[in-house]
Amino acid sequence: MPRMVLIVRGLIDPSCDDFRRMVKRDVLKAFGDRVREIRALKGLSQEELARQAKIDRTYIGGIERGERNAGIKNVWRIADALGVPAADLFREGGGRD
Repeated sequence: MPRMVLIVRGLIDPSCDDFRRMVKRDVLKAFGDRVREIRALKGLSQEELARQAKIDRTYIGGIERGERNAGIKNVWRIADALGVPAADLFREGGGRD
């Protein structure tokens, strides 16, 4: 029997496409929120971060909104431009543990 997960509207099979999209969106949103949080702490605008990371500003905006799935090269570019280890972009608030 497949594992089931309770959500607001009832039960859903975690292998279904809607569930996968929902989980992916949550991960992308959490990553984008973290990028935005660190960028704000560093006092950088999206434009300045994009310039330092050599990434288009609209791409940075899409990442921060959870609309874009950043590739590993861009994760490293963003981390380098923010002056943090790439792993910090995957931690929940507060920086390094």
